[in-house]
Amino acid sequence: MWWQRFLGRLRSWGAIGTTIASILVLLTASWAVAVSAAIGLIAALWAAARGVFENHNVQVGIGAFLASLWTYIGILYLLDRKNPRLVQPFQDYRYALTCEGILAFMDPKSPDIFLQFAIRLRNYGAAPVKCQITKADIRIEDRALPEYKKMKPSYLPRGGCKDMRLIPFKRSSLQEFFGKKQKGTAEFIIIYGHPEEPPVREMRVKAELHIALSDDGDNLGFVAGAVDERDISFVGDESSYD
Repeated sequence: MWWQRFLGRLRSWGAIGTTIASILVLLTASWAVAVSAAIGLIAALWAAARGVFENHNVQVGIGAFLASLWTYIGILYLLDRKNPRLVQPFQDYRYALTCEGILAFMDPKSPDIFLQFAIRLRNYGAAPVKCQITKADIRIEDRALPEYKKMKPSYLPRGGCKDMRLIPFKRSSLQEFFGKKQKGTAEFIIIYGHPEEPPVREMRVKAELHIALSDDGDNLGFVAGAVDERDISFVGDESSYD
């Protein structure tokens, strides 16, 4: 029959062919024969494994290996006990710093510190942070603050909050806006990270400002709405904090 010729050809291929042929015979035979053959194979494998591990030479070899291994581990542990170890958990600073809003402060009696803006930052991370504003641009219509100069870095404890104030507008520069509603923009870039290491994160904030000054300039209406807020990885060097 063709089936027998096919099995014979498989067996002629060597050990692999013989194994395939045996599997085919097992699958095509009756279930009683297949189950009996499987049980016999398992019993043979179990007996072979048991015979190996009951061999005294094998047992002595395994015992010597385990005794040597654990003796070596014990000696290393005793020698290493004198060396102190400091384990510092990894601190993830992603999105640790958050902008809670842009604020406006007005002193109608001061000609030089008339209107001053600030950004409120809060540390929601699990550890203190060191932060610094590297860019701040405030514009009211065609009025803008002088070019921003970096302020000294600030430190925020866990859960801490701080208002970072900028250079104020003079009364004379905004006097023509009295009694009018004006629009403006605000843009901030803040870098931050571990208090004793270079910064690792950079937060970018953009907002629209809506300002209304009374006719006499003594009262202020102010609303700021965030347009874009991002927290990205900072790429820089250790001199980033000035």
